[in-house]
Amino acid sequence: MADSDSVVPHDMTSNSEAFDLDRAHVFHSWSAQGALKPLVFQSGSGSRLWDFEGNSFLDFSSQLVNLNIGHQHPAVVSAIQEQAAVQTTLAPQHASLVRGRTAKA
Repeated sequence: MADSDSVVPHDMTSNSEAFDLDRAHVFHSWSAQGALKPLVFQSGSGSRLWDFEGNSFLDFSSQLVNLNIGHQHPAVVSAIQEQAAVQTTLAPQHASLVRGRTAKA
């Protein structure tokens, strides 16, 4: 995807709306809450992130290294969709095959 391409549906919301909601309702761990001015991102693909205005950012941090495969990688999206069709969540006091296999890996 070229830098100038945007995957952002511009009519959905705005950077300022997302920012205001975040600051009013979200707690960011490991951050001084009052001084925090987070960047707003609407979507991502590969190594790029987009805000609601269509600005593209290169994600040098891989979102704290947990996304080295890239944002919205088709294999990851497919695996999430497949699992969500079977079971999306389960309370910690219960057991499931997928949780056991993941913990073993």
